[in-house]
Parts: sequence; C-alpha cells; structure tokens
Amino acid sequence: MVVFEVGTGRGYTAELLARAVAPSGRVVAQNDPLIMEKFLKNQTDPRFAQPVMKNVQVVVRPFDDPIPPDAGPIDLITVIFEYHDTV
Repeated sequence: MVVFEVGTGRGYTAELLARAVAPSGRVVAQNDPLIMEKFLKNQTDPRFAQPVMKNVQVVVRPFDDPIPPDAGPIDLITVIFEYHDTV
C-alpha cells in the first residue's frame, strides 16, 4: 500500500502510517516549502531517521502541487493537521 500524507509536519502521523503499511508498503510525507522554512527551519525532524521510517519518502512540494510524478499509484491520501494551512 502507498499512502500520501499532505502536510506531514514533524512526522507523527507519518510514523503511524509507516507502521501500518510496513514492511512492504510506503508512505510519502509531504511538507510545503513555506512550512519547512517558517516552522521547521528547513530541517527534517530526527524522527525520520528512525528505523521504523525506512519506508517513508519525505518530499518538499507546495500545497498547490503536492504529489511528485514518481509517487504513484497512491492507495490513500490523508490530511490530518494541515488542512487549515492549505488555503
């Protein structure tokens, strides 16, 4: 299963999704460049270096075009906390 998370932030939900689709699935964790710059100081959270996150691909793309061309096919797209930042 391939899961795409819009607005992954520091990766809490991405980690839960990674555990759910492991070991053969993968998670694409997207963050907007503005969110990365303003709130994450252009740094990927250390959570993504944990072994459980080995099947997570982090992408930095704008909310207007969040899905990279090589991401699909995607089985599930989820937006948990970022919906209010996408307007």
